[in-house]
Amino acid sequence: MRKRWKMGAAALGLAAVLPISGFGGEVLALSGRGGEALNASGRSGEALVTSAGNSGMKSGQSREKLYGIGSTSKVIVTAAVMKLDGEGKLSLDEPLIRYLPEFEMEDPRYVLITPRMLLNHSSGLQGGTLTNSMLLGDSDTYNHDMLLQKLKTQRLKADPGEFSTYCNDGFTLAELLVERVSGMSFTEYIEHEFAAPLGLENLATPQTPDILKRAAAVYDTQTGEPLPPEMANVIGSGGVYATAADLCLFSRLFMRDQGAAAGLLPQQAAREMEESSYEEAVNPEHIDSTLSYGLGWDSVNTYPFSRYGIKALVKGGDTTFYHSSLTVLPEENVSCAVVTSGGSSVAAQIAAQEILMEYLEETGRIVREPEDMTVGGESEAAGEIPGELTACGGFYAGSGLLSLSMGSDGTLTLENRGTKRDKRQVYTYRDDGRFYSTNGNYMDMSGRLVRSSDGRTGKTFLEFRRGEDGINRLMAGTFETYPKLGNTAVYLPVAEQLTVGQSTERKAETGQVKTEQAELEQGETMQAEMGDAKKTEVPEMWKEQNEKEFYLVSEKSTSSFYLSHFMVEPLVGEETAGYLTFDSNEMRMAAITSEEEARFFQELPGQAGRDLSDYRIRMRDGNVYLENESYRFIREDGVGILTVGGQPIVIGKDGDTRWSRFGKEQEGRPVSIKKPDSGAWYVYDHSGKTMKCVASSWLIGDGESFLLPAKGLIAFAGETGDEFMITPAVQ
Repeated sequence: MRKRWKMGAAALGLAAVLPISGFGGEVLALSGRGGEALNASGRSGEALVTSAGNSGMKSGQSREKLYGIGSTSKVIVTAAVMKLDGEGKLSLDEPLIRYLPEFEMEDPRYVLITPRMLLNHSSGLQGGTLTNSMLLGDSDTYNHDMLLQKLKTQRLKADPGEFSTYCNDGFTLAELLVERVSGMSFTEYIEHEFAAPLGLENLATPQTPDILKRAAAVYDTQTGEPLPPEMANVIGSGGVYATAADLCLFSRLFMRDQGAAAGLLPQQAAREMEESSYEEAVNPEHIDSTLSYGLGWDSVNTYPFSRYGIKALVKGGDTTFYHSSLTVLPEENVSCAVVTSGGSSVAAQIAAQEILMEYLEETGRIVREPEDMTVGGESEAAGEIPGELTACGGFYAGSGLLSLSMGSDGTLTLENRGTKRDKRQVYTYRDDGRFYSTNGNYMDMSGRLVRSSDGRTGKTFLEFRRGEDGINRLMAGTFETYPKLGNTAVYLPVAEQLTVGQSTERKAETGQVKTEQAELEQGETMQAEMGDAKKTEVPEMWKEQNEKEFYLVSEKSTSSFYLSHFMVEPLVGEETAGYLTFDSNEMRMAAITSEEEARFFQELPGQAGRDLSDYRIRMRDGNVYLENESYRFIREDGVGILTVGGQPIVIGKDGDTRWSRFGKEQEGRPVSIKKPDSGAWYVYDHSGKTMKCVASSWLIGDGESFLLPAKGLIAFAGETGDEFMITPAVQ
């Protein structure tokens, strides 16, 4: 789809190219003088709105439908904190406990956390306490109400303020901070302080009374059928709902010419949100990237705008089903928002980027040049690898475990370890001192090892940086092209080199401020060869969990995680002795420290060190459970065979979800299920490489018949005492 719009009053010409498949949503580009939006006739309003859809998605939805903007909500809670700071009601650099005295953690360093650290991701919090956070048609406040209680048993990943690693919990705490200081609920605060003054009629949260009627539909990924709207009940970190239009109108707060938004957020506060201590520490050479945390923003010096000296503020967001991106060019007084049901925030961000880049080109602000990897793309192969770099080989820990080895032919081989989906990539050493990907292989924006396919291409360079703590970190610069959409780039740490023996064990077991001696010990980094790893004795309890499937039992029946995050598979093999890894990136690796515990240890800025957890193995009623701070999973041998007819399935006193697998007599059999009002059921096909949810009570009516898959499981979720009756059916 390609169209051009001519804006009368601002003489604005804009062309948008949006061939994104797999989503339905809105795109809106905002531009104007004095901070006003302009429509095609020059009146106050919207500059560009369009909708798109595909099979299974309903196109042309009403503009009054609200889309979950996910983590783009972080910009809104940041603006609220900055407004309160500007009014003298709080200070960004005072301890958080001054305003939330009941905030406590197991780690004594928590007293050093400040509001500023919440907003720039440097608090040191583990990151993602998301219990009952993403619910279908359910605005339960459990996560909001219980966060402080859950944080009491958690430790920090670093000294507060030491480095910035993406952290959802920091912004949920910021939501609580706004409520405590203002005396209003966060929903009331943004309605009173932002929505009403700006005339935003389409800005809401799960606590807005009519949200379920107004939220855009989400769609089951297997059938394309509509589901109840997903409620992100972590409002400050991801639970605001909006139209693209109102999100753009809100963005006037951050423009140099604020227009009607003037006075709501001081310019000084908006400028402070644009400052990035992260970039100074992680990317001082300003290599092309869409990651340079400001306060609330993912990036304040964003590719490709940075190539033309144009400041671009970017924030993206994803829930299970909703995705969004907001890009603001504050010095140009222009912004673009993309909100979708389905798709991804990366695609949304590139769409916004391309709309704004074409606007800048058409208005003569820039002459766009071909884009490619900035550094070393044309450098020559250099042959032998210097000795100081060969010492950087060994095991590396990021979101998962990597093995890195150097060859005498000037190649670096990178391999996934601790996963059943082993991937191997070869990089060549060049005379600029970096290693470049070969054969169409590269790291994507999330740090996964991938290969160019379906028109999506990319390339990556790797380099090493030794931190002040003495640890070598693997840095990756990736340039990626999305077919018929655009390019994106990122530069970030992806893993840290593992040390042998006591160094890693010390990192996992302590939660104290580092001493000079401890830093010295940690700095004595050694190459972790295979033989060294095999010397570690793994407790029998953890050995027994290797390659076992564990199923989610702790979430509410309405949780969208039963559709997408319902199973984990821990791996504790010989090659990864001493470490717990998972056969996906859904849960992060940890060091095994006792018979029943594995503790996180990574200290990585950016994305690879986010959402860390300590894990525990628990025995109860003869069953084995895997737990972290948010979730509980039951081991596969605690799952019985489904009984069709006879006695109902009853939720026990613990409230845990009941799982059953299909016996031979049930495979492919038609059944019907009657469920209680407070319950839901989910059916999974386990016949392929990936277990998928293929049916649920959201899509199949009470008592309606359907076929069980040939091989699979069923989960019954509800409240204590809830009964589910499964009976044979005729089709």
